[in-house]
Amino acid sequence: MEIFVKTHRNTIAKQISKDATVQQLNDELEQAYGVHISSRFSRCMKVGDTFRNGEVVFGAPMLLGGGNMTEGNKLISLESHLIQICRICYARNSLKATRCRKASCGHSNKLRPKKMKKK
Repeated sequence: MEIFVKTHRNTIAKQISKDATVQQLNDELEQAYGVHISSRFSRCMKVGDTFRNGEVVFGAPMLLGGGNMTEGNKLISLESHLIQICRICYARNSLKATRCRKASCGHSNKLRPKKMKKK
């Protein structure tokens, strides 16, 4: 059986037997092409779409490592979390603000820190 594996770079055509398992396919792709496929891919029940002519197309989720952030990007991302939110008009204010900057809420002094996401 001929299958096509779509990676983030290209599409790989591979001939395998009909009784081959997904784990065997992963091992063959890793040995032949150096493509390491996520282990979550192995646990999928329906891992491919079968077409009329017997071809199967697999979308292979790759293990992509996270990139390093520069110091400037880290500071920018931290600054977006360190703000005050107006309790009345939900406007964003600076961290040192004592009153809201918007006139729509009457420059209210009811500010709260921005809530952080729970992990």
